[in-house]
Amino acid sequence: MADNKGSAAGYRGAVGLVALNFDIDRDDHLEALADARRPHAPLSGRYGRDAVVAYYSGGKGYHLVVPVPAGAIALAPDVPAIAKVLALRTAEEAGVVVDPAVYDVLRIWRAPNTRHPKSGRCKLQLSAEELESLDAAAIASSPRAAAVPSTASLPGPFLAARDVLAAAPAPASRSATAAAGVARLNVTTRRFLEDPLETHEAGRAVALYSAAADLVESSGDDVDALVELLQLPIALEIDVEATRQIRCGIDRGRGL
Repeated sequence: MADNKGSAAGYRGAVGLVALNFDIDRDDHLEALADARRPHAPLSGRYGRDAVVAYYSGGKGYHLVVPVPAGAIALAPDVPAIAKVLALRTAEEAGVVVDPAVYDVLRIWRAPNTRHPKSGRCKLQLSAEELESLDAAAIASSPRAAAVPSTASLPGPFLAARDVLAAAPAPASRSATAAAGVARLNVTTRRFLEDPLETHEAGRAVALYSAAADLVESSGDDVDALVELLQLPIALEIDVEATRQIRCGIDRGRGL
């Protein structure tokens, strides 16, 4: 990444595998649920019933996830291709078509309890019993899927920093801020601090860049801590592009 201006674009190096993911998305919700049930049974038989985690995507699809124990698969450039072959073969044996694009090296996998960008409903974990017994309407209308994620569930360090930084005034210009010697938080940063869970993938890069640029002016020199702070609430610990946006924002805030 150092030779690519901090971007992960085009990365072809060694990668690991934290989970085998199956993305089952259909135009018809009933069809999606039926297709999600088909591979769930053989996967449970192969890896154990408790080892297969099912999710309602918040839209018209489902995710099946088989976590991979740390260190079980060595880092290598061809790990995504191997995972893709294994997942597609498993799906084919179950008579189901899954999205092959999720095995791209830089593909972002949505975290649980994040909102679907179109429906506004949350990605919802389902027990095996719920996946097998509930109908599509009951799953989609679940209060857990419709509920707005509470900022009370955000990590303590983020909440503490937010309370301090959100109290900063918002002068009319950055030059006025510098003259006054106070932090200037623009609208995008303030919204992110107020509810980072509201920030959809489409606007996340802008929000992270803005927040990093604003906060580095007021929070000091601990860059690694700031990167970690901004990643905490939205489960971006493995998102290299998000990290790049934060570090670019830090450079902007420092005037680099």
